Amino acid sequence: MRTVMTTADGIPFRDISVQDAILKLLSGKAIAVENHPELAFHSQHMEIPVPLRIQSLRYVKLPNHFYGPAKLSNINLFTRDNHYCKYCGAEENLTRDHVVPLSRGGKDVWENVVTSCTKCNNRKGDRTPEEAGMRLNIVPKPPVKLELIRKKADRRLHKVRGKKKKGKGKRK
Repeated sequence: MRTVMTTADGIPFRDISVQDAILKLLSGKAIAVENHPELAFHSQHMEIPVPLRIQSLRYVKLPNHFYGPAKLSNINLFTRDNHYCKYCGAEENLTRDHVVPLSRGGKDVWENVVTSCTKCNNRKGDRTPEEAGMRLNIVPKPPVKLELIRKKADRRLHKVRGKKKKGKGKRK
């Protein structure tokens, strides 16, 4: 299990181990913003809830590359598109779809790729969405790295909140 660490402004900027997060809390370098609803670490004299998100009490200057364009990968593409097909809204069997197919001169760039389910990708085939009679729900654009970091952190926290009695640590 990992903990999201945010700047003093609340901007997620890195994942750290739960143990490192607890050390930062105990040393006064951070405060807990959100804890796991069921998991905690126990010692002889105290019980510490497992932190899901902590906030640094010190100013953290984010490097310039956090504000630059993100690398194109399926993980980043699915994160940009919120993990659902941009044609039908499905959340299963996701793939990368080239709006203008590579075989027709399209490029493998952010502005030409969207998340698609296998069914829609096969239906579209080697055509543009217009030629296939399909409506694209977004205009693809390149995301900034910081935007993806925020989305990934929020998605991971959402998954943890939805799980019951999973992860390391002892239950309350």
